[in-house]
Amino acid sequence: MSEVNTVLSQLFDKQSVTLTKFGKEVGIRKVTLRTMKPVTDLLGRVLDDLKLDATNMPTVDFGSPAMILKLISKHYDEVMAIVVDHTTLELNDLLDMDTEESILVIQAVIVLNKDFFTKKVLPNLQLLNAEAS
Repeated sequence: MSEVNTVLSQLFDKQSVTLTKFGKEVGIRKVTLRTMKPVTDLLGRVLDDLKLDATNMPTVDFGSPAMILKLISKHYDEVMAIVVDHTTLELNDLLDMDTEESILVIQAVIVLNKDFFTKKVLPNLQLLNAEAS
């Protein structure tokens, strides 16, 4: 099993991942009402940037390393803040982490929260955008 699959499969047993190179267990948290606004704000900007709507959204894998690198390059500060809010990592630990493992942590945050956003938030964001037009 690849390291990515091993790390992500840990989320189904517990809400944490163990990073071998970093040498510690990282807790992954679900989005809460307290942390939702920055996540939905970023998600709205990403959808606009990628020109995504209901017809082409299912074709985008937000958990792929390429997509995560794109998110980091365009929305660095927001992504780092969201990861810190949804993990047990301090910002300095995240910034000092090996790139490969930091991507695994971001993937874990996405995987843990993906169903809620794809089934509840994204359809409603599109509905709100349509009403605002």
